[in-house]
Amino acid sequence: RGGGRDGGRRPQAPLPGLAVQVHYSNARAQGEMRLGDAWRVKPSDTLLAELRATFDGSIVEITY
Repeated sequence: RGGGRDGGRRPQAPLPGLAVQVHYSNARAQGEMRLGDAWRVKPSDTLLAELRATFDGSIVEITY
């Protein structure tokens, strides 16, 4: 019957990649939004370079 605390359910495998969270601010507004699982990424130097080129002048960083 699976009398454990989880009600007998099997634990889910962790999703691959890192979740993406966007922090946005300008002179009039600011906010944060976590993107859905379809947006998960595998960190790499190439990804970081492409993001920095796309969002020129913006701060792009990978935080664990």
